[in-house]
Amino acid sequence: MAGDWIKVEKSTARKPEVLRIAADLEISPDEAFGLCFRFWSWCDDHLTDGHADGVTVVTLDALIGRAGFAESLLKVCWLQVRSGSLVVPNFDRHLSASAKNRALSGKRQRNKRHGSVTKLSRAQRDISVTREEKRREENIEAKASKPPPLLTPEALVFPAELSTQDFRGLWEQWERHRAETKHPLKSVMRTGQLEMLAGIGLDAAKEMIRHTIAMGWQGLRAPEVPRQATKATPAKDYTP
Repeated sequence: MAGDWIKVEKSTARKPEVLRIAADLEISPDEAFGLCFRFWSWCDDHLTDGHADGVTVVTLDALIGRAGFAESLLKVCWLQVRSGSLVVPNFDRHLSASAKNRALSGKRQRNKRHGSVTKLSRAQRDISVTREEKRREENIEAKASKPPPLLTPEALVFPAELSTQDFRGLWEQWERHRAETKHPLKSVMRTGQLEMLAGIGLDAAKEMIRHTIAMGWQGLRAPEVPRQATKATPAKDYTP
């Protein structure tokens, strides 16, 4: 069938399921593991898809040589009964030919990675260290070339008309919005916008910022007043 070996992990002998089988049958964990190994070996030799057609609990107990073993497997969900026959769950994952092929492939890959690790000569180590130092210097230069971070609302000096906690929080949202749109505010633009907003008053300034963020715009724009309500000219974009 699938070969003369089965896939068993080192931790299998002490899995909670094995310990529960041992307690249920009143035997040692090693004996319980031995019964499971005998059962899995039989599955590997005689099953192709995990379905043991016609095999009953009584038959399996007689085959393995331990009364109550099949019932213990059912209790830990390592065996199921469907349409009067026994079924091994996750058979394809652990006992099928494809499961063995996956296990062998994983082992080959690990051996390949292990074999590819070779000792470097002194010259090779020197080259590796030089490259690492160069990358470190490039990273330092890249960090040094970055523009300074934008001022936080706490560090900004707001006009007296706008120096409120609510406006500071709203202005922080505006700075974040501009940064997310890849157009962060520059120093001159920030100063100009604050002066402009101070000129239209606190309430109008907050309304303009909220409306601009909601619309996803980059430039500050006040909500347009419906024409039927007033003949005032549409609001202009205050950002250069």
